[in-house]
Parts: sequence; C-alpha cells; structure tokens
Amino acid sequence: MSKLSISAAAILTASALAATPVAAHPENDIKPAGQCDRITPAQWNQVRNGMSLEQVEHITGCHASHHSTNNFKAGPIDNYFFRTGSRNIAEIKIKGGKLWQKFGYHSGL
Repeated sequence: MSKLSISAAAILTASALAATPVAAHPENDIKPAGQCDRITPAQWNQVRNGMSLEQVEHITGCHASHHSTNNFKAGPIDNYFFRTGSRNIAEIKIKGGKLWQKFGYHSGL
C-alpha cells in the first residue's frame, strides 16, 4: 500500500469517528455515583465475580462510589456502594481489579 492510500484511509477513519455522535458512547448512559435510579433484579443477576468495576457499572447503569479499602495480607479489597442519594442500593467488593463479592442488593428501591 502506498503512503498516499494509507493517509487517505487514516483521514477517512478520523472523519468517520468525528461524525459519530457523542451520545452513542455507552459512558453517557451511566448515571453519576449517588444518582442511581434503580438496579433491577435482572441487571443484578448479570453481575458476576471476575468482572471489572467498569463492567459492573455498565450493567447497572450507574457509577459506584468508593467507600473504603481494607488492606489484607493477600492484598487490598476495595468496597464500593451503588447509591440513590444516601441510600445504599447494593455493595460490591473488588480484589485485584476484579469483582470478588457482591451483596447488599435491595430490589425494592
């Protein structure tokens, strides 16, 4: 492939990305921490051990707020809450960058 055709392909790709609306990015659909509307039982059932925090936030539709870090010999465990205002909807624990435990889910909120 010539340098000209590579440059043309790069320009076409860049212009296509620039034309993509910002709303198409899934991050825009995730509510800020503390502003979760509700996590449905179906959403919570999709959350599995081994997922990243970002994957869990994508499934639940809201960002988790970091509550605390517990340092153990085996490594730190971070606690995150999904909240609506000051009410906890659910809690997860992240160990080594992956979901280690989920609990505290309240379906009626």
